[in-house]
Amino acid sequence: MKHPLLLYISFAAIIMGCNTGASHKYGIDISADTDQVTAGKILFEQQCSTCHNFTQKTIGPNLSGLTREMESSWIKSFIKNSQHLIDQGDNRAVEIFAEYKMPMPSFPALKEEELDALLSYLHTFSKSSENIPKNSQALEDPIPEKIKESGLFLELEFYSQIPPSDTVSPLAKITKMEAEPVSGRLFVQDQHGKLYELKNGKPQVFFDLKALKPNFVSKPGLATGFGSYAFHPEYHHNGLLYTSHTEKAFSQTPDFSYADSIKVTMQWVLTEWKTSNPKAASFVGKSREILRVDVVTQI
Repeated sequence: MKHPLLLYISFAAIIMGCNTGASHKYGIDISADTDQVTAGKILFEQQCSTCHNFTQKTIGPNLSGLTREMESSWIKSFIKNSQHLIDQGDNRAVEIFAEYKMPMPSFPALKEEELDALLSYLHTFSKSSENIPKNSQALEDPIPEKIKESGLFLELEFYSQIPPSDTVSPLAKITKMEAEPVSGRLFVQDQHGKLYELKNGKPQVFFDLKALKPNFVSKPGLATGFGSYAFHPEYHHNGLLYTSHTEKAFSQTPDFSYADSIKVTMQWVLTEWKTSNPKAASFVGKSREILRVDVVTQI
């Protein structure tokens, strides 16, 4: 018969082994490599910072401590296609959707190494007090009372839909709708490079900036692409139209640049366009560059 002490030690070892397995530590598979963390920080600022931070909820959840609460594989799956997890009935994905009322945009184009870099950066934030702003005067809910219904309701009616201009989300980046001041012709701009005229609710390409500017870029940030447009007040007479857009770094000599030590990621360009026929359904004419500026970020 075995000695009682040996039996006790063996039993204790089994219990400790079971407890170790039960208390799984999330994030142990995430690299702390400095270069990878830096790459993840850049990706986060480009793709995620509009909706997320590490101190409070905004458009999306506070991400502080996420890598210590969930499996890395789950986080990657959610980033690539949150709607798929929601459709599968994943508990956490469904809870997030219920709280924020919309799915997070999918990022299927992100490569595995990019996802690893993002997780490395996320893993540098825990839910410790060091991530909470000290002496913050912010209120969790500045209006705790429920807002009473006014009795006024707005009925929405489908008017138009702009066609996709990319294969990944956002399929189109619609940022402005404005009419030509005299004729009242209504135009809609897609940051991916096209200006549409809406005729009876149907979009027709009036101006393809991407095709006219071979160095045009509209990725990766929200500030890249076809920035804006403006018709001259006398467009119906002089045919002048103005646009802003972004191009690849070093496309042409800039009017405003930086010292050699400052990294340039793209160029911002202001252009004047003159159409030969202001009443034409599509633009035909020539252009004149007014200003070109080096830009240090693509956020």
